[in-house]
Amino acid sequence: MVECLYAPQRVLHEVTTQADVHDDVLYVNGLPKGAPLPRWVKPELLPAIQVPTLLIHGRDDRVVSFETSLYLLANIPDSRLVLLNRCGHWAMIEHADEFNRLVADFIANN
Repeated sequence: MVECLYAPQRVLHEVTTQADVHDDVLYVNGLPKGAPLPRWVKPELLPAIQVPTLLIHGRDDRVVSFETSLYLLANIPDSRLVLLNRCGHWAMIEHADEFNRLVADFIANN
């Protein structure tokens, strides 16, 4: 079995096992079972967000599927999504330079 640098199987197993024991998530209709939102997120309030919002998500995230970010993108009015290829759950670590550039550019222009 080949381990990917961005999502090692042992880390995946630990994270998904831990995620299974938490009951503090809300599964949103239309998202796969693996795409929860924390219970404190009230989907009906997302359209009321009045500030520019940057969403950065790893395409290969096995903890939270990128469909969750697509849901947020569709429901937050002034939002932008950057989906990073060959990136798992830790975009800020796995693609640190690109992540930092995206955040700095977003802050500078908003």
